[in-house]
Amino acid sequence: MADAKVYNRIAHHGAGSLLPPGNTIDSIHEGVDAGADMIEIDVRATNDGILVLAHSLVRSVGGRDVPVRERTLEEWNNSTDECEDPPLATLEEALAAIVSRNVGVLLDLKDPGLENTLARLIRKVGINPTTVMIGVPSEASRIVMRSLDPRIPLAHKIEPHEESMYSQLVFKKLLDEIATDGVYWSSGVVTKERVAKLKKRKIIVYAGPAVTATEMRRLRDECKADGVVTEYPDLLSTI
Repeated sequence: MADAKVYNRIAHHGAGSLLPPGNTIDSIHEGVDAGADMIEIDVRATNDGILVLAHSLVRSVGGRDVPVRERTLEEWNNSTDECEDPPLATLEEALAAIVSRNVGVLLDLKDPGLENTLARLIRKVGINPTTVMIGVPSEASRIVMRSLDPRIPLAHKIEPHEESMYSQLVFKKLLDEIATDGVYWSSGVVTKERVAKLKKRKIIVYAGPAVTATEMRRLRDECKADGVVTEYPDLLSTI
């Protein structure tokens, strides 16, 4: 297992609710200003292999959906065909901003096949690996990332749309077999019992995104999650 610092208040997409749609350099700074000690951002790649911040697989252009991977970064940011989304921020820019604010970063790796580029970029930026957690999209991705740089902490992911895939029987096996340093799980699958079992194995638990104060308190106080992920870090900081 890799060494990893533990963070408690994690700003989803920077601060997606305070500066919609999030996943921008401004939203990263806004999240820190609102009290977050870790920033969660989504990672995809453009056609020329540049890692960028993007939650959705596609971007809206003139009323149609165009995959992020279909264009180069220069083509996206110099587009004149009415792209309705803000310019793409590069992951390199984002990591530099995060380093400057002395907070942690939770990277939600959306697509497999980006592991080598991501490991090289983390080394290039010089960010302390203990301040990073990468949510990997698959077991194959975990194996590749671990082989590239075993110092970088990794997290098993369960996203909100995947909750129905996990039965009690699946969880019983999963809790014994997880081979990551942490988990980044959707709120709906996080329970006190599951967190306790993960912590017994010294696995860090990040849960969310939480929207309400009630859900934040449940995850933090009842379930004992290590960190709560939310688009409302300002609210989380007050409870």
